[in-house]
Amino acid sequence: MLSRGGGGLLITLGLLVLSGWAWDIPILKSVFPGLATMKPNTAVAFMLSGYALWLLSPNPRPGSWQRRWATLLGLAVLLIGLLTLSQYLLGWDLGIDRVLFSAAVQLDSQPPGRMSPASALNFFLFGSAFVLLDSRHRFAQVGAQVCTLVGGILASLTLVGYAYGIQALYSLGFASTIALPTAIGFFILALSMLGARPEREPLLTATSDLAGGLTIRRLWPIVFSLLLLLGWLEVSGEQLGLYAGQFVTALFTVSALLLVSFLIWHNASFLERLDAERLQSEVRLRQQAEELEKRVAERTASLQEALFTTETLYRVMRAVIAVEQLSELLQTVVDSAAQALTVDRVTLIIFDQEEQRVTSLIRGGQGYNQIATDVSYDELQDGLSGWVLREKRSALSPKSPPDPRESAAVQKRRAETNCGSIIVVPVQYQGRMLGTMTAINTPEQPDFTETEVALMETIANQAAVAISRVMLLEQLQTTNQLLASQQAQLQQELTLRSTIEATLRQNENELRRLFENAPAMYLRVREQAGVPVIAAANQAFLEKLGYTLAEVLDQPLANFYAPESRRQLLAGGFRQALQTKITVERQLITRSGAIIDTILRATPEIDARGVVIGSLAMYEDITQRKRAEEALAYERDLLNALLDNIPDTIYFKDRESRFTRINQAQAKMLGVASPEEAIGKTDFDFFDPTLAKQFFAEEQALLSSGQPLIDRTEFNPTRDGQPRWLSASKVPIRTQAGEIVGLVGVSRNITERIQVEAKLRRQNEFLSLLHEISLDLMRRPNVTELLEALVLHASRLLDAPYGEIMLLEGEELVVRACTPNQMILVGQRVGRAQAQLSWQALDTRQPAVLEDYATWPHRREIYSEMALHAVADFPIVVNEQSLGVLAIGRNTPGYAFDADQVQFGALFAQLVALVLDNAQLRETLWQQSIRDPLTDLFNRRYMEETLARQIHRVSRKHAPLGIIMLDLDHFKRFNDNFGHLAGDALLRAMGQHLKHHIRADDVACRYGGEEFTLILPEASLEVTRQRAELMRASAHQLQVHFDGRPLGTVTLSLGVACFPEHGHTAEAVLHAADAALYKAKQAGRNCVMVAEVSTEA
Repeated sequence: MLSRGGGGLLITLGLLVLSGWAWDIPILKSVFPGLATMKPNTAVAFMLSGYALWLLSPNPRPGSWQRRWATLLGLAVLLIGLLTLSQYLLGWDLGIDRVLFSAAVQLDSQPPGRMSPASALNFFLFGSAFVLLDSRHRFAQVGAQVCTLVGGILASLTLVGYAYGIQALYSLGFASTIALPTAIGFFILALSMLGARPEREPLLTATSDLAGGLTIRRLWPIVFSLLLLLGWLEVSGEQLGLYAGQFVTALFTVSALLLVSFLIWHNASFLERLDAERLQSEVRLRQQAEELEKRVAERTASLQEALFTTETLYRVMRAVIAVEQLSELLQTVVDSAAQALTVDRVTLIIFDQEEQRVTSLIRGGQGYNQIATDVSYDELQDGLSGWVLREKRSALSPKSPPDPRESAAVQKRRAETNCGSIIVVPVQYQGRMLGTMTAINTPEQPDFTETEVALMETIANQAAVAISRVMLLEQLQTTNQLLASQQAQLQQELTLRSTIEATLRQNENELRRLFENAPAMYLRVREQAGVPVIAAANQAFLEKLGYTLAEVLDQPLANFYAPESRRQLLAGGFRQALQTKITVERQLITRSGAIIDTILRATPEIDARGVVIGSLAMYEDITQRKRAEEALAYERDLLNALLDNIPDTIYFKDRESRFTRINQAQAKMLGVASPEEAIGKTDFDFFDPTLAKQFFAEEQALLSSGQPLIDRTEFNPTRDGQPRWLSASKVPIRTQAGEIVGLVGVSRNITERIQVEAKLRRQNEFLSLLHEISLDLMRRPNVTELLEALVLHASRLLDAPYGEIMLLEGEELVVRACTPNQMILVGQRVGRAQAQLSWQALDTRQPAVLEDYATWPHRREIYSEMALHAVADFPIVVNEQSLGVLAIGRNTPGYAFDADQVQFGALFAQLVALVLDNAQLRETLWQQSIRDPLTDLFNRRYMEETLARQIHRVSRKHAPLGIIMLDLDHFKRFNDNFGHLAGDALLRAMGQHLKHHIRADDVACRYGGEEFTLILPEASLEVTRQRAELMRASAHQLQVHFDGRPLGTVTLSLGVACFPEHGHTAEAVLHAADAALYKAKQAGRNCVMVAEVSTEA
C-alpha cells in the first residue's frame, strides 16, 4: 500500500504542476514564489513513475500485463533522463524540453523548459530501478535497490539544502537548480520504490519483528530527526553570526557524542525490557503447562468414569447372559441399570403390540415403591413411553418445564410421585419393539445428561438381545414339550408315512424346481395370528422387488403391496384366497418404491389331510401392458379432444363414401345435432345433388388411384344460400398391408380469406390509381393548381360530381378549390355554425358521412340548388395537425358511400395532406437555399442573382442602383478575445441591425465571413453614400451581449459604388464597392469610402 499511495501522490503532483503551467499558477509550479519551477517534462516523468508504482502494487505475477506495462513506463522514464543528460553532455537540443507549453517555458529558464542535470540523473536511476526491479537475477535486484537509494540520497541532499538555505546542495556547480517540488517528488519516489518490494533489503530488516527490526525502527527516526535538527541549529547560528566555524565543529562533535551516548543508553534500556518480557513469557508458559497438566488429569478422570461405565455394562451383560428365566432376567436388567446410573427408580415394561397389552412390568431402585404396577397399554400412550413407541427413539425430559409430549394427567401423576428428570428408551430387537425402559430421578437430583441417555440406550439394547434370547428359549422349551408329547404318536405314523413322504419328496423337489425357476412371481402364503405372511418366494419375485429371501420370509404380505392393494388384502382378500381360486389385479411395491402392476392368480393350498394350510399365489407382471393401455387411452382421448375442438371439419369415410366418423365442426356444417347422426350417411343426404355427385366422383377416383387431394378450394354454399369457400384435403386410409379401406378429409372455411383477397384487389386498383394521380400532381408546382387537380381527381375517384377543399385559417375554413360546377364557393369562409359536418371531421380527424344531406337539419342553403344527397367530409391531417377538409357530394338519391369508398376517401385525404405538406416543404427548402442560416440575411448566390435582375430592371428604366459593401472591424481579434460563439452572436445581431435599417425594396446579404452587401434599387451615388454613413453611425449604438457580458463597441468599414457610374455589370459594380471597402480599411477603418469612377463607365 506504501508504493500504491506514493504512486497516487506522484500522479497528483504531476497533474498539479501541469495545471500550474496550463493556467499560469506560480504556486503550483514552485510552491514558493521566487524558487525554481518544476518543468513540464519533469511532471510527465513523475506521472509515468506514479502509474508504474500503481501497477506494481500489489506484487503482480511474473509475465502479467501489469509488470510489462510497469517496465515499459520505467523505460520511458529512463529515456527521458538519458536524453536530457545527453543534451547537457553533448550540447544537443533535441526539442523534447519544449513539447509542452512551449510559449510559457521560453521565459522560465535557460535552456528553456529543461530539467536540471541532477533531475535527469535521478530519472535515469529510477527508470533503471523500474526495469531491474522484478528481474530474476539477484544482482539486477540489488542494482535496482542501489539506484533507488542513490536517487533517494540525492533527493535528501536537495531537501536538506532547501531546509538549511544552502544553495550549493540544490544547485550543484554547473547544474541548474532543482525545484523544491521536484526534490519532494524524488523523495516520495524513493520511499515508494523501497516499499514496492518490502520482502527485500533494506525494508526486510527494517520491518521485521526481531530485535534488529525493532532497533532500526526505534533508533533511525530519532537519529535522523535529531541530526537534521542539530545541523539546522548549527547552520542557522553560524549564518546569524552567533559563533565561528571552529566552534561549530566542536559544537557538532559534542552534540553528536551526546546523541550517540543517549541512543546507546536508550537501546540498552529497550533490550533490558525485551529480556524482562521474555522472562515473563517463560513464567506464563510454565503456568500454561501446569494448567495443561490439570486438564490432562481431568480428562483422565473422565476416561476412568467411562471405563467404569464400560465395566458396568460388562457386568450387566454377564448378568443377563447367565439368567435363563424371563422374569429373573428382567429384574436383573432393572437392578443393573439402577446401580449403573445411580438413579432413584427404574422401570422395564414389556408389551405385545399386536394385542396392545402390557405383559411384564419390572421395578427397581430405591424409590421403586412409587411406581404403579397396574399401568395399561392405553395409559402408556399418553406419556413419554407412548411417544417413544411411536417415534422409535429415546426421550429425555428435564424436571421443568412441563413436557408437551405428556398429557395433563400424566404430568399431574408425575408431580404426585415426586418425579424429576426422566429418560425413556426403546427396547427393540431387529426392528421389533419389545417394550420401554425408564429411569427416573427425584426433583432434588440433577437432570440427566446425553451421556446417561447413551448408557441407558446401551443397557436397553443388551437387554433387548437377552430378552429375545430368553423368550426364544422359552418358546423352544414349550415346543420341545409339545414335541415330546407328540413324538410317540408320530413314531407310530412314521412307517405309514415313509412311503408317502418319499413320493411327496420327489413331487416336492419337482415342484420346488418349477417354483424357483418359473418366470412368473410365485409365493406361498401362510396365516399367522390372522395376518398373511410369506412362507416361500421364488427367484422371480425376489428379483422383481429387489429383496433377498431372508428379507421376505415370515414378513407380512401387506408390506409388499401398494396402499390400495394393501387395503383390499386386509379387507378380506386373503380369506377369499383361502376359500376359492381368485384372479384379481394387485399392485406390488419394490424396495425402491416403484409400483408393479400384476394379475394375481391365487388358489388354496391343501395338505394331505385336506386341510387348507395357506395359499399359492402367482403374480404376472402387466406393468408394461398397463402403461401401454394408459398411453393408448391418453392418445385416444387426446385425439378425440382434438377432433371435437378443432375449428376445421374432419370426417372419415369408407370405400362407398359413407361417413364412419365426423367431428363436431363437420356435424355443425352438415346441420346434425351430434356426429353420431351422420354415421352411415353420404353427401347426398346433406348437399345439393349436383355438388354431392361432384364430391362422390372425386372421392371414388381418389380411392381407386390412391392419389391424395391436397388444399383444394371448393365452393360449398351454406344451407341458407350464403356463399362459402372451403380449403379441402382428402387422403386415403391404408391398412398395414397397404390396402385402401377409406379416406379422411379435412376442410377449413376460407370464406373470409377469399373476401379479404377480393378487397385487397380492389384496394390495389385504388392504390394504382392513386399512384397515377400522384405522378400527375408532381408535375404541378403551383399550389392553387395542385388543389384544383386534387378536387377533380377526388371527384372522379369516388364517383361524385361535387367536391371542394377547405383549408383552416384561424377559426374559419376557407374554400380554396372546388369542382367547376360550384366555383361560386371559392374564397368563402365558413365558421363552425355554418358547416357542422366539415368541422366535425376536422375536430375528430375522422370521416363524417351522411346518406342524405337534403334531409339533414343542419344543411347549408347554398347547396340547395345542387340537390346533394350522399356527402362525405374527410379530414386533411399532417403530423397529428388538422389542415382542412376534403368534401365530396353526390346528387343521386340512394347512392350512398360504402365502407370501401369511405376508406378510399380517407386515403385520398392523406394524399392531399402529403401533397400540401410537400408544397410547403418545397417553399421552406427554397427559403433555406437563399438564406444565410446564421444571420437570416440573403446569401451570396441569391445576392448575385438578384443584383443581375435589378441591374437589368433599372437599366430599362434608366435609373441608378447603389451598392454598399461593409465589414466588421477587427473581427478576428474579436473572435480571439471572446470566442467564436460570441462572434456568431455579433454576426446575428448585425444581420438584425441591417434588416431594421433598410427599405422594403432593399436587399441585405451576407457576402462572406464578416462582410455584408446591401443592394439599394434606384438609389443615386449620393443617397447611397448617405445611407452608408448612417449605417456606420448607427453601428456605434449597437449593444451586443453574450454569456452575460457586453462585447464592446462595434465599428464598420464601408465601401460605396453605384450603377452605372462604377460599372455596367454586376461584377464590375461589386468589384468597385469591394475596392472602396479595401480603401476604407487602409484609411484606418470606421469610415465610408466611395469607389473611384470606372473608366468603363
